[in-house]
Amino acid sequence: MKTIIKSTVLLLSVFLAIGCKLDTSHNGKLDGYWKLTTVDTLQTGGISNLTDASIFWAVEKDLLVARDNNDPGIREYVFRFVNADNTLSLSDAHLYNKVTGNIAVEDLSVLAPLGINHQPEVFKIDKLSSSTMTLSTDELRLSFKKF
Repeated sequence: MKTIIKSTVLLLSVFLAIGCKLDTSHNGKLDGYWKLTTVDTLQTGGISNLTDASIFWAVEKDLLVARDNNDPGIREYVFRFVNADNTLSLSDAHLYNKVTGNIAVEDLSVLAPLGINHQPEVFKIDKLSSSTMTLSTDELRLSFKKF
C-alpha cells in the first residue's frame, strides 16, 4: 500500500511539474522599482537633483512602467523594452488607461520629465547593481536608486 501511495505521489508530482510552466524574467538586477534621483544634461553640464521628486520606473518581465507622482494626474506610461548588450532600449510608449485601453503616445514631450526624449530610446547601461542604476544617452545621464 505504501508503494502505491509513493508511486501515485511521484506520478502526480511529475504531471504537475510538466503542466506548470513558470513564467520567469531574465532581467536579473534590472527587475524592480527604481526611483529617479538625478538627471545630468550632458551637453550643458546641468544636473537636476530629483531626490525630493517622486519619479519611478518599474521593471518586470518585458514591460517598463514610468510614473511621475508629482504630476497631479499621476499618469503612467508603459513601454516595451529590450535589455541586451549593455543597453536598455525602450519603445512602444503608451499612456496606461485601464478604462478605455492604453493610448499610444504621440507627443514625446510628455515623457521628458521621466528622462525619456525619443522613441525608441536606447540607453547605455553605465552601472547596474542591486541598489543603483545609471543609464545614459548622448543627451542625458539618469541615476536611479532601487526603492
